[in-house]
Amino acid sequence: MTAGGPPITPQGPAPTAGNYKASTLVVSPRPDELGFPLREDEFQILCEGEVSDARAGRDLCFGAFLGAAVGLAGVLASVDWGTIWGPDRRMPFLLWSSVLLAIGAGSGTGAVIYQIRLSRTRKNSSYSRLRTRISEWFKSQAAGSDGSS
Repeated sequence: MTAGGPPITPQGPAPTAGNYKASTLVVSPRPDELGFPLREDEFQILCEGEVSDARAGRDLCFGAFLGAAVGLAGVLASVDWGTIWGPDRRMPFLLWSSVLLAIGAGSGTGAVIYQIRLSRTRKNSSYSRLRTRISEWFKSQAAGSDGSS
């Protein structure tokens, strides 16, 4: 007997009287699943993915390119060409048009660079090699479980 509690039997504590409710959990059986063992460093590589940074940079540059292109198109469409070439109006027009053109060219170049980096990461990197290895392992396990081996 324990101090202040129910007596302990070899099977465990003795049941106590009172409002005790037990609930059950019914789970449907799941089919056998294939797993791939990963080391910690491989798991970190897979989780990081290495593509999110390049994709985010590409999207940012592409957005800036589109904004500059729309701005430049708006400036060129709304200009009164007869008066813009006057001596006092020529410099602001050329200045802001060249700024928009430089933003568009720089961001377009950045988007291309990020796209090249993203393609290279997807095709030839530790990330892509690990993904290919895991995919091939899963394919071989699926082929082996079908009875074709």
